[in-house]
Amino acid sequence: MNICTLLVRPTRRLTVSNLNADLALDVGSVTTRAANAKGDIIFEEPTLVACHQDSGRPAHFGLSAKELGTNSSKNLRSIRPMVAGQLADVELAQAYLQFLIRSLGRSYLRRRRVLVTTPLGATPVQLRAMTKALEQAGVARVRFLEQPLASALGAHIAIEAPLGAMVVDIGGEVSNIAVVALGGVVVGKALPFGGESLNLALARELLSRARVVVDPQVAGQIIHQYGTTLNADSESFADVVGRERVTGEQRVVRLYQSQLTEIITAEFKQLFATVRQIIATCPPDVAKDLVTSGIVLAGGGSLLPGLAEELSEVAGIPVHVYKDPSHLGVLGAARCLATFDELDAAFTTAPQR
Repeated sequence: MNICTLLVRPTRRLTVSNLNADLALDVGSVTTRAANAKGDIIFEEPTLVACHQDSGRPAHFGLSAKELGTNSSKNLRSIRPMVAGQLADVELAQAYLQFLIRSLGRSYLRRRRVLVTTPLGATPVQLRAMTKALEQAGVARVRFLEQPLASALGAHIAIEAPLGAMVVDIGGEVSNIAVVALGGVVVGKALPFGGESLNLALARELLSRARVVVDPQVAGQIIHQYGTTLNADSESFADVVGRERVTGEQRVVRLYQSQLTEIITAEFKQLFATVRQIIATCPPDVAKDLVTSGIVLAGGGSLLPGLAEELSEVAGIPVHVYKDPSHLGVLGAARCLATFDELDAAFTTAPQR
């Protein structure tokens, strides 16, 4: 069944209650987003749970967990229930999703149907784990849509057409790279790489070079403020504040643009190689389309300054940058909610044991 044919030609209208009930969900390793059938982002918070150190019971979720989880006086520790696009802790994921549902209200909970974006190559075990977590949170029906298709739909790419288009979706810990056409993925691959990979790489490099411990989130701020994969000869710099590894005293390290570029370029090598590989393995007629249609750059990791230009140079095709690229996946899934029943058989479901 062709997803997009039904998407652009719905055979029924949703009632107000259906619109309130149905939900598009992007449960990322770093951030979780939800949208309704009208395309409104109605939830966007960190995928984070702060638990009591002694009992392990969850105390805070999302933004509250981010603000309070590192406060040692609260006797809390922060845990991510999602790691690299997979449920790392099913019980905490259930608790987090229950928090999400409570945040949205329970008016139509019994009729709530959820369409979840999922990385390429998600296993039956992973799909069953997510389905179980959502059903335990009170959802009536769970279906899945592959992330590249969702991002392409969010960018309003006519993926039902025979014209091929490429999606490079860089999330927090997973990147989905695919060529889409005729309502499906022609060829694609998920990589264990994302924005968090860059943050950790810079933190490791500062520890190795200068023996200074820097929080990965601080490293991420430096990357997005100064980082670029271009202009490697630039001598601009950033002063990074961290703590000396042995003494714990505060210390400032000067990081030059050329050093930052070197770190970022090394981290992106695998992603660039995968993009070239996927283009090379496309059917010739689809690969030819990419010269015109180009690449949809999606995901929060795509916000890195200079990335679009570098990717275009590496791939040899144009790259399209959209407003709010981190929202493309959940908004694309939201577009499918208007024809949820008609598309039900086309969505992925968790296989039975």
